[in-house]
Amino acid sequence: DALSTRVHSHQLKMAHRSDRHGGAVKRRAGVPAATPASTETARDAATDERAHPLAKWWAYAAVMRALKVWDAMATWKRYAWITLVVAGPYVAWVCYLWFHLQSGLLRPRVAVDHPRPVLIVGTQSSGTTQMSHQLARIGLEVGHETSDATWDFARDGTISWLHGMRFMPGRAQPATIASMCRRFRRNMGWHPAQFRAPALGCSYRSTWDACWSAECAGIVTREWGCAARGTCETPFDVSLLQLRHPLRTMESLAAKFCPPDDHLAGAFKPPHVDFLETAAALWPERTDWNTSGCVDALGWYVALYTRDMLAAKDAGFIADAYKVEDTPPCEVASRAGLLLTNARARGRCETVMRRRKEGVNGGVDGRGRATTTTTTAKGKNVRNENGRVRFQARDVVSGELRALIADVAARGGYRYDDEEP
Repeated sequence: DALSTRVHSHQLKMAHRSDRHGGAVKRRAGVPAATPASTETARDAATDERAHPLAKWWAYAAVMRALKVWDAMATWKRYAWITLVVAGPYVAWVCYLWFHLQSGLLRPRVAVDHPRPVLIVGTQSSGTTQMSHQLARIGLEVGHETSDATWDFARDGTISWLHGMRFMPGRAQPATIASMCRRFRRNMGWHPAQFRAPALGCSYRSTWDACWSAECAGIVTREWGCAARGTCETPFDVSLLQLRHPLRTMESLAAKFCPPDDHLAGAFKPPHVDFLETAAALWPERTDWNTSGCVDALGWYVALYTRDMLAAKDAGFIADAYKVEDTPPCEVASRAGLLLTNARARGRCETVMRRRKEGVNGGVDGRGRATTTTTTAKGKNVRNENGRVRFQARDVVSGELRALIADVAARGGYRYDDEEP
């Protein structure tokens, strides 16, 4: 008996020393194995049978099945699925652009030096985003702030504020080039890729580096004043100037660039540094950008840009100007000559004109169906929502600036006084 007791004790010790051999020893000795099932308390059968509250929904069942499949999937397959989900949409979009814009399978490619129908220039916050959107809805491919038709839908033209560089007087000064190309300013909508595919082979994966800086210098040097020299790389058949009331433009710019003053109601802090640096680079003759305050800094930008564009119009480089508040997209397309060459846009505009004759004033939706909403002024990309920023002529401090704003406003067909509507 003593010997058998010692043997049985040794077997139990071996069973608890190793999981690998313990199970076999226990089974041979008739000792229950120390498995999780044997150590857990028995659960109520009713608890096992109770269904999850969401089990009746097909989405829950689908998610649970997917999780089971995911748990059973090998690690490399999981990484492959993650890569597909993350990179798949980007790859699909790049393939879509290549197929439509570069392959030549659906329509001819548009090279950087291929003539385009129209270039529309106008200051920031003059409604260029809205006009681009409306022209797209009547079937036109007018790129906003881009003329690179290899990666953007801009074969019918471009609407942009910085493409107005071609109408600037003279040549770009070295200080202007250095300031424009020192760094990327996201808030100003300026990047060399807006004009063409990089000639220096810069990578689109990098937002800004030494290569893009060099590319920028070449574009500013070439584009500045090229309309007068006749050396613009991308020619446009017609150039138009889009105007908006100077005060309304300044209000939208203030909502974008000037944070409100925390200590004085209705006052603003100086404009964003990106705005000040860009304005100082474009018009280096003014040296008070940093000290003139929000209203006057924005006023100088609007007045100087409009002055230079109106001068280009007087010189014959810009064919016509229109007030965005009063000009529907179909009229803009007609002035650009696009209704003569684009049957889809012509058909949609004829639908609008027919509805107007029937007493319905509106536009068209993305499928060419007439709508009953008015559209041309600011609607897309609205920053000064509900008129929360409101300027009057007397808010401009500089007398010289007030005179210049009054001049460009009158030349554009606007009133500029405290009683203007």
